[in-house]
Amino acid sequence: MKTKHFRRPPHQGFTLIELLVVISIIALLIGILLPALGQARRTAQVLSCGTQMQQIGRAMATYTNDFDDFFPRLRGRPDGLTEGNAFTWDDALLSGGYDGRALSAFGFNLQDITTGSTVLPEGGSSGLYLCPLDNFPRSGAPGAGRSYSINEFRRPGTPGSPPANDARGISGFVDGVGFSRRVSDVTQGSDTIAVAENLALAAGGTTSDNVLGRRTATAINPALIHPLTPVDERARRLVHHSVGQDGVGGADEFVPNFLFTDGHIENINSVETNRREDRPAGFSNQFNSRRTQWDAQQ
Repeated sequence: MKTKHFRRPPHQGFTLIELLVVISIIALLIGILLPALGQARRTAQVLSCGTQMQQIGRAMATYTNDFDDFFPRLRGRPDGLTEGNAFTWDDALLSGGYDGRALSAFGFNLQDITTGSTVLPEGGSSGLYLCPLDNFPRSGAPGAGRSYSINEFRRPGTPGSPPANDARGISGFVDGVGFSRRVSDVTQGSDTIAVAENLALAAGGTTSDNVLGRRTATAINPALIHPLTPVDERARRLVHHSVGQDGVGGADEFVPNFLFTDGHIENINSVETNRREDRPAGFSNQFNSRRTQWDAQQ
């Protein structure tokens, strides 16, 4: 009896139409997933930025414990030994190791940063002062980027400011002398901004003037991001947090992080920080920060 052998039909590959269908499905999935992944990455960067600001808040809290409840000065040494105009608020957090950096690691001493003979690299705290969304090169002398500025105190009549500009923040430079408020002077700690994001882009918007340890852009005045201020001027401070980049809302809206004096972080529309309680439907002029979240004595 003969055994019958059955031949299997030859294997047939995918047809051109089937391949095109598969490719189309893959392309469709990529088109759906990539924006979502990009948005997730951006959200993570915003959260990371807020976490860094919270660490700066902790460093400030430790500093105030050591310096009789005073916030770091905008510029100037707190010990009174020298004017030290080159000594910035972030230098103050560096000098005592409050922000996790060690002065000795840079090979400099306190006098070096007081006289401004050098701009310190970032070092030990690895990006603490640089928002992950801030990828702008720095202008002028090289140095590590700083994306944050302290809420400025500026009394009416300060040279270089409009007569009505009475920014009422926590730290400033008055009559050639560094100044800062005490924590106990702040009437509403949970509703008063201590530190805000500030790219401080130079004219043209391609480089930033905000450099760690440098005097420029150490403070931010609320007038710079007020809704009555031209959009291009506001963008020079906050374009990295433009909601237009998320595909939601307009490119003239900015939602950065803010560190409040009680240590908490809020990711809110910058417009809301300038809204006055006594004018819920509108805003006062951009040079009046009274009763806003920029006012330390609301």
